[in-house]
Amino acid sequence: MLVHALVVSRFDFSNSVIYRVAAVHLHPLQTVLSAAARIILTLRKFDRVSISRTIRNELHWLPIDQRIVYKLCLVVYNKCQHHLAPSYLSSFMCAALIRQNS
Repeated sequence: MLVHALVVSRFDFSNSVIYRVAAVHLHPLQTVLSAAARIILTLRKFDRVSISRTIRNELHWLPIDQRIVYKLCLVVYNKCQHHLAPSYLSSFMCAALIRQNS
């Protein structure tokens, strides 16, 4: 819990700043995320386990690039629901939800 609270929450803090950054700059963040997963799952560095698959299946964490997009979409969706977003964005979101449900 402590690793999750201290490390993983810091990734979500600056999603809007690191959105669409080159993969070479996201790789160090992915390395930190993998190291945090190893600590939580008590895995050693050279264990014969696919860390990305383990992160996805056991911890239910997304890779860093997908995590950034997911969190930004979640913020926009919540702002549209609470009428805190511009009206054109809220109407676009409502129209997209109507199309999805039809």
